Amino acid sequence: MDPLETLRAALAGRYRLVSEVGRGGMALVYLAEDVRHSRQVAIKVLRPDLAASLGGDRFLREISVAAGLQHPNILPLYDSGALDVGGAELLYYVMPYVDGESLRARMDRERHLPIDEALIVAREVLGALGHAHAHGIIHRDIKPENILLSGGHALVVDFGIARAIDLAGEERLTETGLAIGTPAYMSPEQASAERGVDARSDLYSLACVLYEMLTGEPPFTGATAQALLLKRLTETPFSAIRLRETIPIEVDAALHRGLARVPADRFPTAAAFSDALRPGSFTPGGTPAPVVVPGRRSWLIFGGALLAAVLAGVVWVRRPPAEVPLGRLVLTDLIVARADSSTDYLRIGIPEYLVTALLRLPGLEVTPMSLVRRESDVASPVDLGKKLGAVAVLTGRLDKFGGNLMINAELVQIPDGRLLWSGQFQYPDSDYAGLIPAVVAVIADSLRLQLSAGARQEVLARSTVDPVVLDLLLRAGHGLEQGIAGAVGDSVTIDSTRVLYERVLERSPHNAQALAGRGFYYTISYIRGWNVPGLTPSQAYVLGDSLIRAALALDSTILNAWAMLSINRLFLEDDFEGAREAIDRVVRLDPGYPEIYRSRGILRQEVDGQLPAALGDFRRAVELAPSVLRLNSLAAGLMAGRRYPEAVAVLERSMAMRPSGGAWTRLITAYERMGRRADAVRIRRLVEPTGASAAPFEMALAANDTAAYTRARRSELRRSADSLIARLDRADVVPAERYNVAELRIGAMLCELGDSKQAVDLVQNLYQIRPARLRWIVTNVDLGCLRQDPRYLPMVKQAGLEPYLRN
Repeated sequence: MDPLETLRAALAGRYRLVSEVGRGGMALVYLAEDVRHSRQVAIKVLRPDLAASLGGDRFLREISVAAGLQHPNILPLYDSGALDVGGAELLYYVMPYVDGESLRARMDRERHLPIDEALIVAREVLGALGHAHAHGIIHRDIKPENILLSGGHALVVDFGIARAIDLAGEERLTETGLAIGTPAYMSPEQASAERGVDARSDLYSLACVLYEMLTGEPPFTGATAQALLLKRLTETPFSAIRLRETIPIEVDAALHRGLARVPADRFPTAAAFSDALRPGSFTPGGTPAPVVVPGRRSWLIFGGALLAAVLAGVVWVRRPPAEVPLGRLVLTDLIVARADSSTDYLRIGIPEYLVTALLRLPGLEVTPMSLVRRESDVASPVDLGKKLGAVAVLTGRLDKFGGNLMINAELVQIPDGRLLWSGQFQYPDSDYAGLIPAVVAVIADSLRLQLSAGARQEVLARSTVDPVVLDLLLRAGHGLEQGIAGAVGDSVTIDSTRVLYERVLERSPHNAQALAGRGFYYTISYIRGWNVPGLTPSQAYVLGDSLIRAALALDSTILNAWAMLSINRLFLEDDFEGAREAIDRVVRLDPGYPEIYRSRGILRQEVDGQLPAALGDFRRAVELAPSVLRLNSLAAGLMAGRRYPEAVAVLERSMAMRPSGGAWTRLITAYERMGRRADAVRIRRLVEPTGASAAPFEMALAANDTAAYTRARRSELRRSADSLIARLDRADVVPAERYNVAELRIGAMLCELGDSKQAVDLVQNLYQIRPARLRWIVTNVDLGCLRQDPRYLPMVKQAGLEPYLRN
């Protein structure tokens, strides 16, 4: 007989069964009508093997204890019983039927719950747990499936089955292989099958549920239950605020404590956990973030600066400090006597790391290295300091011999050039991290910074770093700069930085720079179409973006993380305001960061339609650090302003650095519009030495046949446009190409051909997928032909973009 029909017959007269509404690892759930009370109920029927293991008498005796729980956030038990069906004992219990949904269903529909709602659910569940714990009942299986949402409130279910299993069947259940608890939410003591788990196990499970409500994923994941439980016993989960930066700090701190591996380190009661989730509950120092400080170097934190430096292998000669007013400090890159590839990352990386450490000194400004490097032609430290408005300049010379590094440093006062301090630092080349706190201490003393003993100790502690971590970070940072240049072999270079950053995270799991570095690897791989083993391109992008945001949640001063975030928001997500915010953050942190001005120029030109302001940004980017990309962007802006002679000069400069498709196509167009056809043909032959593309134009020029030249130009544009349009449908077209190709290059070609219909066809197709990108079209002055098609302006009006029309 059908199980439903069997149960329906056995319960006839008391309950009228309607249908099966769910099933889990322990029970089947049926919707029924309570005949006596004319109400809907849910009947849970235990699995036969589970029922046999528990035994009916003891199960019913113990479940009756849980039936006495009376709390607004606990789903009550109406009834329970044991039935003899065909010689087998059938155990069941009856609860109200809730008109709502489980928390699991809500989370499946909305990956991230609003923070306020998640906290309300958590506090209500904690209220239910506190009440049950006070009556000696532990749930043991808190998970989203056992939390129902109805009428704006949370209801915890299955306290009865938890009590019965806990007290009636623990030993016999072990024989059946049935574990109580769900791996993703199980406490470490449950995972290791400890006896006598207490109320703090439920609090751990609830912390897992809250973590998932807020971040969209449980604190631990694994391919198998065994792998997941092993992680729970051996690893520490990511801080939730790294995955969602809007999580309040007190909530992140409460989660950190709730997920403690040792029960004694968790909240003692559900009420204490609930109180910690309220605004203003965070106490600094209550749940400190882990800091990696190797034991053999921990004396650097507490000892005096002089003693620390001597013990670290530093020998210095210190001049009596002069009275120097607080102000701006400038550092220069290290001078290397015998420069080679093995010291290049140190020459650049050590000053950059020192700048970050020195910025922690209160009252001191430190000039970003990008602005210092812009003035590389300034000969003397004094002149450099005057030009940059500094009160002092720190210079250094690096020598590498044998297995040692030696750095000679000098701190010079501005404007008189007086030597404030000089010293020599010597370290093994694998253990030079002591240089950082030693220099910080020297600067603080030499500039007479007024630091209390506690403040000084804190700054030195935060400047102390694992020597292996420091070396890996400097090597990875140098590789990253090389790998984003756009040259052949970059994928190998970027992948090698991933390996270095992952080694950092093995030693220091919460290192913000390493998290950002891993994020760059995934994001750059997505943009350039590089394969990431085990991930689809979209998965690689999501992972990269989340890692970058997590890094910024830990350290909001990581410049290249904000810069990458601006690229993601501007080009890949059409989040223009998010891009603007990230760009502005970089400009505030480092006004000499060159690439951010190119990004801001693109935003201003292509999104805001503010060409004069965009040209200012493009020029600033080129002045700070000329590159092919920055020169090409400046040229594109000049061409949009019909300033072709200036654009030609910029593009010729770009071609001299490195020929690129962006430069030569624009250069040909600029020459054509200036009437300099012979120069346009010269560029065609330069790009293709065989002369095949240049031949029709050369023949037309030789015959002085303007019509033939025009036909050749139209044929060239049509081939290029058709080729690019065809590529849009190919799966291997990477985002870096797609977002440049689709909107502007093809549209401009079609407009030059006078094919407004195909241009609007393309726009419509593209922006059914990404409607916000229409903003880039309406601001582009080279796409005026679109207005000739009757579909264009209604589409612009519907999108609310009329104020931005420039074409």
